[in-house]
Amino acid sequence: MSYKTRESGIELLKVIAMILIVISHVTQSLGRDVSAYGIANDYLINLNNSTTDISRLTLSFFRYFGGFGNIVFFVCSAWFLADSKKTNIQKIIKLIVDIWVISVIMLIVFYISGIPISKEHIIKSFLPTTFSNNWYMTTYILFYAIHIPLNMVIENMNQKKLLSSVIILSVLYCGFGCLKFDLYCGNYLMCFITIYFIVCYMKKYMSVFFNSKRDNCVLLVIGIVLLLLLFLTTNILGLRFSPFSSRLQHWNRNNNILFILIAVSLLNIVRMKKFVNPVINYISSLSLLIYIIHENILVSAYFRTKIWGYLYSKYGHSYILLQVLVYSIVLFIVTAIISIIYQNTIMKITGYLSTKLYTWINAKYLSFYNRITRLEAKK
Repeated sequence: MSYKTRESGIELLKVIAMILIVISHVTQSLGRDVSAYGIANDYLINLNNSTTDISRLTLSFFRYFGGFGNIVFFVCSAWFLADSKKTNIQKIIKLIVDIWVISVIMLIVFYISGIPISKEHIIKSFLPTTFSNNWYMTTYILFYAIHIPLNMVIENMNQKKLLSSVIILSVLYCGFGCLKFDLYCGNYLMCFITIYFIVCYMKKYMSVFFNSKRDNCVLLVIGIVLLLLLFLTTNILGLRFSPFSSRLQHWNRNNNILFILIAVSLLNIVRMKKFVNPVINYISSLSLLIYIIHENILVSAYFRTKIWGYLYSKYGHSYILLQVLVYSIVLFIVTAIISIIYQNTIMKITGYLSTKLYTWINAKYLSFYNRITRLEAKK
């Protein structure tokens, strides 16, 4: 989460992806039943069912922005990680510490505000990474921890073997997995590994495609058109056949191959735009903090839904699309401001604590390693 000077094309893409994720999560709150938490849910809109209402259909498509934004974010990370030679353990520790501190701060703020918080949410707030409160963050940490061994495996494969691996992983986790996510032990980590193999293959053996603006623009258009056709076809089938009536979000999956194709083509297009903008780079550096804060489980369950309850009591759903967009922009700006404050205050403390914790863990590891090697030498 530290600020680094990079070309701003990819950083701008990450900012746009984060805005799309916020729009998706704000829309998600419209369809979330929170009556179990004592919150009125008269604002609810079912985003799973097929509909002839254009506004509701648009809202359902807004939900796809989240899965797509997640993939864009990961594809951008994969592009850089493919060249990594060493895992930065201190980075992992710092990320875990920041996630924990933000989660506990949110818990304290909500408790002081007098909001009745469930025992489940209290426990999860103290163990945010363990319970994957932000699934993307937990999965990214797990993936980052193993990306160097993956790089070594990929480096030792010839083109034929790597292509075979890409095909097998894609069929299992983007093909069958898109029909049912947990087939063949599918999970978010396997999804990330599959995408990583795809990006690494393309980066290693498809340099002509990677540097062709025309080819990537064609792939982008094809991906967007196919995604829209898939979404609209599912809606039409749902209107005519009851088994499909509640399947409108079925393709909103992080292993959707169309998300991956669109994300890869966008990455290649923005890479060709060479420019540096410090403002864009700085906002991009806040992206993970914005993600962690706006998608905190308490913010998601209690705050975002309460805002929808207030908006519904004031304006109803007459201008629902405008409400979603304005709400999303305001939420993005507010969480960005909170992220800046956190980055310039508490994050300095967490950075110091992370360094100390890393030093202690590293010393323990070296002691353990030396003990093991001495035992092996005696055999």
